[in-house]
Amino acid sequence: MAESVIPLKCTCNNYPWGKKGKESLAARLCSRTNPDFQIDDSKEYSEMWFGTYPELPSYSLKTGQDLQQILNEHKDALIGKKVCDKFGADLPFLPKILSIAKALPLQIHPDKRLSEKLHKEDPDKFSDPNHKPEIAVALSKFEAFVGFKPHAEVQELMQLEALARFLPTRADGVDVSDDELLRQITTNMLKADEETVESTMKELQATSKGELGRHAYILDLAPRLQDQYGVTDNGNLVALVCMNYLVLDAGAAIYIPADGIHAYLSGDIVECMARSNNVINTGFCPRADRDSVDLFARSLTFKQHDPNEPILDRRRSEKSGNGKTVEFNPPMSEFNMLVTELSGGEREKNKPIDGPSTLIVTSGSGKLNAGGQEYDLQEGSIFFVGQGVEVDYSAGDKLAVYRAIFRIPAPPRRRKRKSTEETIQARLRHYEILLREQGIDPASPTHAPSKTETTSTPEDGDQCDTVVSKPKEPVNWAPGSAEGKLIVDQGRSRFIENKLWVTVSEELHHSKDAIPDSETEDELETPAEDGADFVLGMTSSPNQTVNLHPSTDHILRLWQLFLTNVNPLVKIIHQPSMQRVIEDATSDLGHIPRGLEALMFSIYAAAIHSMRDGECLATFGEARSTLQSRYRLGVRRSLTRAHFMGSSDILVLQALVIYLLAVRQELDARTLWTLAGVSSRMAQGMGVHRDGAVLGLPPFETEMRRRLWWQINLLDFKAAELSGFGGFNSMRWWNTKTPSNVNDADMWPGMQEPPVEHVRPTEMVICLLHYEMGGFWRKKLTQAGIAEEDLSRAMTHWVTTKTVAEKDVFVDEFQANLEERILRYCDPSVPLEMMALIIGRMMCKSVRFMAHHPRRYVSEKDIPESERHFLWATSMAIIEGDNLAHSHRSLQRFQWHIDHGFQWHAFIYVLGELAARPVGEGKDESWAQIEDVHKNHPNFISDRRKPLHLAIGNLCLKAWRAREKAQAESPSGGTLARLNPPQFIIQLRKQWEAKAMNSTKLSQPGPSQFNLVPQAKDMKLNEAPNQSQPRSQSQSQSRPQSESQSQSPLQSHAAQQQQQQQQQSLATSHQQQPHLTNSGSAAFTGTSTGSTFPTTTYSPNDFSVMDDLAMDMDWQRWDTLLNDFEMPVPAAGQPSAEAMNPAQLQFLGQYGQQGYSWPLPAYRAQ
Repeated sequence: MAESVIPLKCTCNNYPWGKKGKESLAARLCSRTNPDFQIDDSKEYSEMWFGTYPELPSYSLKTGQDLQQILNEHKDALIGKKVCDKFGADLPFLPKILSIAKALPLQIHPDKRLSEKLHKEDPDKFSDPNHKPEIAVALSKFEAFVGFKPHAEVQELMQLEALARFLPTRADGVDVSDDELLRQITTNMLKADEETVESTMKELQATSKGELGRHAYILDLAPRLQDQYGVTDNGNLVALVCMNYLVLDAGAAIYIPADGIHAYLSGDIVECMARSNNVINTGFCPRADRDSVDLFARSLTFKQHDPNEPILDRRRSEKSGNGKTVEFNPPMSEFNMLVTELSGGEREKNKPIDGPSTLIVTSGSGKLNAGGQEYDLQEGSIFFVGQGVEVDYSAGDKLAVYRAIFRIPAPPRRRKRKSTEETIQARLRHYEILLREQGIDPASPTHAPSKTETTSTPEDGDQCDTVVSKPKEPVNWAPGSAEGKLIVDQGRSRFIENKLWVTVSEELHHSKDAIPDSETEDELETPAEDGADFVLGMTSSPNQTVNLHPSTDHILRLWQLFLTNVNPLVKIIHQPSMQRVIEDATSDLGHIPRGLEALMFSIYAAAIHSMRDGECLATFGEARSTLQSRYRLGVRRSLTRAHFMGSSDILVLQALVIYLLAVRQELDARTLWTLAGVSSRMAQGMGVHRDGAVLGLPPFETEMRRRLWWQINLLDFKAAELSGFGGFNSMRWWNTKTPSNVNDADMWPGMQEPPVEHVRPTEMVICLLHYEMGGFWRKKLTQAGIAEEDLSRAMTHWVTTKTVAEKDVFVDEFQANLEERILRYCDPSVPLEMMALIIGRMMCKSVRFMAHHPRRYVSEKDIPESERHFLWATSMAIIEGDNLAHSHRSLQRFQWHIDHGFQWHAFIYVLGELAARPVGEGKDESWAQIEDVHKNHPNFISDRRKPLHLAIGNLCLKAWRAREKAQAESPSGGTLARLNPPQFIIQLRKQWEAKAMNSTKLSQPGPSQFNLVPQAKDMKLNEAPNQSQPRSQSQSQSRPQSESQSQSPLQSHAAQQQQQQQQQSLATSHQQQPHLTNSGSAAFTGTSTGSTFPTTTYSPNDFSVMDDLAMDMDWQRWDTLLNDFEMPVPAAGQPSAEAMNPAQLQFLGQYGQQGYSWPLPAYRAQ
């Protein structure tokens, strides 16, 4: 029988990029354990492999036998049957030590699909059909080119005259905004002749550091690269201009996906890759060794743009016995890398691995106890460790061990047999007897609920939200207060809190049916009627979901995009444990649990939602709209399959919440409010509204439930606010504590003690900022002795008694609290913390603007000049902040969230002020900011179906006409700057002219015609739309006479909206949009028929339209329109010189509760 632990000896190869002689760490480590290896100081030693790849095999140190031969003879014992079934007796990964003196070839490793194709076409060149993702852990300072730079950075460099020749066209204004254009630039550089490359590099090096800006490092790197491979190597151009340049310290790690462009420059590293030798080279090597440029360019998928994206986090390993082992988890199923670092005398134990592994000692000495034997460890010691072997290290003076391990995908969860009809009938009769003993008639349709009794002591449980396959364990009963009890079973939970269910629960305690399991339903049976398909919208073939999943590579890519773009702002998924679950699920998509499947589709949908159109097309080869439709359909089908309306599975609840966050901008406000209420009810049914510590749940599950509940509460409150209703979750019936300030790595399933909170920001910083506002409000209300059940009403009650000055004091106090607790620790160089600074500091500015809102005054003329200056300065700061948020490259992946929170009120105020007073301090400069807004939000012009976009466009034109009029009246040589119409004004005018021509062809105005903004002559501040305002004939004809007389504008809008919602599924956004008529009423118009512009037209050169621009801004009309656009705005009420009206204060208070999640930066980060 073979030994389960095998000491190995290996050897080095001699690629010319390796370090020479004893300078090579690979050579030094190799020489320590291989007596046959002698170092020649005149030779390069580039790599030492310690795997089983045939080009550089490993051998038993004792017997000299090839490791692969040993594994072939004892594969079941050493590799394990499950691994052998999938990979045979070959090690599925290849670890190496690399010592790099000069750049490795500029290369990519084809992904699985392309490798299969290339292997079939040219097996000599591409020797296997496998993909080759890899990780590299730095053992010293490590330099590398990894992935493409963000588009904006490439754009900066392509403005240089030296590089313009590589653009597809020499026309001015070429925008490097998508991956396809970047592909063309890369191809042009790689195909350039030697003379062009040499002259371009010469011109590039002649560029000043000032011109290069953040790319000034090029001037230092270019000579190094040219010395290594000559001045004519095409790789110089591609790497320096298009790729991210990374410098890592020892201990840091990067991940290179399959088909990820990269070139390592210098340093010593531990590398591990999937078992493949396929590579495509195009630079940093002799031309004879280069592959086809066209093949290289076609293989690019642009998976990494952000320079932070390749960085792998060090996370505490679940295999660690004493907490001394960390783990790098690349997004793949083949391997992980464990790193154990011990000081003198320390010990560490690694739990058994369900698969093979190899390890190497890179420094120090000590002992290894494994497989029933003890081994000496020294620098260079290499071991193969068979599956199922526990490893115990003890250090001498110090010890550093790097270990590549294999991961076994978890088997699909087996379906439980359904109970027989006889068993069900017997249980039913027994339950009926129990009910009758309590005086309850089982045939009665209703039973009055009452307060519950306390529960018995719970059994110990170790539940994990994200673990899919676990052995069946007893049902756990967790105690709460006298108001309910929680039943927990295999990650599912059910909360009960009335006398009927508590009575029956003692019987359910011993029943496997305590919590319904959606997995028990047979695929071919008709699903139970639970209303899920009605709520989400009817879906055809609800049982068919497998065909909607993407490929394995795309699943892992979508998962990474979710982690990068979405998860930092949501944080209801535990990344380390879910990482493994996702990877395991890809091995058998047809048999994954329904809750997990729903969560996976929600992750796909959210990841696609966070991407741009061009990015989707370049990464996945399909349009964003196509992928959105497919994966959202997958969410609805999988949620229906999981019977989400009655589910007790936490994964199903997570799936629904993520889905709602991904579609919230497409859903109308009431639909979102309804579905958010469903998620809140589901959470209540699982007891998530009660703190896990009180219920006796384990620390890990307690923390994850806190995160989930607060995110649901935030979503529900926001949805209620958008739809014009009060908050759903009142303060009295939930007690879930605020989530802790901890990283995912600080928690793991089975932990016995709560995680220790950090003082400095963690991964939770964005979410905690949102929750901080709510916590602060509750504290203030408690101090004031206010105990309203509904938080929004409580805030309104408190704020209505305060003056503006007192409310400013409140904002000051909150801001000081936020600075003290969170913001002062944030590092602007870290994107997530930069985002936190943006949100935190603009939160107070936005609320303060609403407290000073001009609607507080009876007339615009009553606003004091100092207040006018304050409102203008605050509004402009908000607009500038939005523009800065969009321009900051590190925040590009969060744009989906930033776009959702655009500050309409501030923007409207600025445009209204420019229309009324086009000349004044800062007015000229404001137009540049307004133009940037339209560049950052192109949908304001392109999406003309939304009435607010049309209205904003109208107001922009009016403001610009006021500017032109002032400019025309300004004396020649005056101080007023001469401004040309911005591009967005030109576009808006063209749209108006085209629509105006269509409008003049209509003999009578139809019901779909309306004015975007009430005309100036009809606009009176704080006056109801129909009060003492005669309507024109066209206005009267815009809707039936009886309706205009019997309903107010808002009543008419609500009635039509309700009627429309009754005629369609709750899951789909309405196909008709509510538009505001001249009289202020709402009319639904088709998206493709009828004119949506005013029947009254004007000439662009006619100044007469400006006669009324100095009239007061009618904020009530704007509020109506904002409500149509699903924005949280109050109706204007009776003005007050000192205090806002209750509706306005309720708005302010509600934003305080939810953290005011419109993130806009207050400054430009360097």
